[in-house]
Amino acid sequence: MSATGAPPAARAATRAMARALRRSLTSGERARHAARITTWISTCGWLRAGRRIGLYAAITPEVATAALLKLALNRGCQVWLPRIVDYDERRMVMCRYRGGPLRRNRYGIGEPPAREILDARRLDVLLVPTLAFDDRGVRLGAGLGYYDRLLKWRLDPATRPPPLLVGLAFACTRHPALAAAPHDVPLDVIVTESGLYRPGAASE
Repeated sequence: MSATGAPPAARAATRAMARALRRSLTSGERARHAARITTWISTCGWLRAGRRIGLYAAITPEVATAALLKLALNRGCQVWLPRIVDYDERRMVMCRYRGGPLRRNRYGIGEPPAREILDARRLDVLLVPTLAFDDRGVRLGAGLGYYDRLLKWRLDPATRPPPLLVGLAFACTRHPALAAAPHDVPLDVIVTESGLYRPGAASE
């Protein structure tokens, strides 16, 4: 497969395989893996008081984030969650989450109110749902492109600023070499129940 221009059919097939692998996990396995991922993140120094942390409100069968949301708030982090503002153009913004219930959008994803909006460039860390990944940091998401549009400035390697972009995934969806599309924004770190992976480096 090409590393610079993946055919849509090939990417669709890879997504289908990754979804099947993820669905093969039982609810108990997913819960245990998510707890392990939370533990890894809790010990790596990202969630420090005052830091601006971007997260997501997970839906089944994504890596659950309720414990991470609670942990970040308890540690005094500013927590920001995505909110879709244009379904046609597939655009979203990061909104402040201070706790409490979230309103579900048309995809069933919980969203905070839009009272406080932050440019994603100002986040310190952004943790994103990841369907599949490889050791180069190539990420496959749901295929709608919301995160690629939110983070498109990071495609310029000369000006890649924060945030640290962290994919949360199950280890079973690790791929030997995903075919990347030109619009794919690479991950800096991937966290699974097995540990932390940094592209080009051994797992931690």
